[in-house]
Amino acid sequence: MNESKASDATAAPAWRSFASLAIFIHLFVVAVAMSANLFPSEMQLRLRSVFAPYVRLLNLDPDETRYYLTHGDYDDVDHRVEYLTAGQTENDPQAWQTVLPQDGFRGGLRFQRQQSLADVLAYFGSRIEEDPDNENRASAMAQAIARHLVNHRELDISQLRSRRHTLQSPEAVRSMLPDESDPNSELYFDEIYRVSVIVDNGRVSVLKRTATEFEAGAAEVQP
Repeated sequence: MNESKASDATAAPAWRSFASLAIFIHLFVVAVAMSANLFPSEMQLRLRSVFAPYVRLLNLDPDETRYYLTHGDYDDVDHRVEYLTAGQTENDPQAWQTVLPQDGFRGGLRFQRQQSLADVLAYFGSRIEEDPDNENRASAMAQAIARHLVNHRELDISQLRSRRHTLQSPEAVRSMLPDESDPNSELYFDEIYRVSVIVDNGRVSVLKRTATEFEAGAAEVQP
C-alpha cells in the first residue's frame, strides 16, 4: 500500500513538470515568432525558421509581412484557385474543386508556396483597372494553371476562377445559422477573376469572363 502511494506521488510531479515544460516551450516559440517581426536580430531570424512548421499551425506564418502592418483587410485573407470540370453546372458550389492551395497541410512549405501563387493571381486579377498589363499577367498565370490541369492531371476542365475568403465577424461565428457560422460557407467568398478554358488539339487557352457573364449564368438557374 505504501509503495503504491509513493509511486503515485512520484508520477504526479513528473506529469506536472512535463506539462509546465510544454507550456513554456509553446509560449517561448510564440514569443520568438512575434518578436521576430519587429526589427529582428540574426538569432531571431534563425529561430523563426526552425520554429516555422509549428507556428504556421497557429496561423502565425513567419513570412516577410510584419504583423503590425496587417489590418485584416483583403490583402490579409486567404485566396483560392478553383476549377470546374466540363459538363458541370457553374452555379453549383459543390461542382468546383480547389486546386490551389490543395496539397499538404497548412504548416507545410508546399502549402505556403501554393497559397502565395493563389495570392499573386488574385492580386493581378483584382487590379486590372489600375494597370491594364495586369490582365495579361493574370491571363498568363491562369493559362499555366489550366495547362497543368489538362496536360499533367489529365482533367477535362471548362473554367478556372480565383476567389477571396472574406473576413468573418465575431457575431457570425456565434450565429446559430449554419451558413453564417461556417467559415467555408459561400457567404464568405468573393470571386475576383474567372476564365473559360478552351482546349483544341492539346493547345490550352483561356478567355476572361466578365461580371456580366457571371450574372447571366446565375440568372439561368433561377426559377
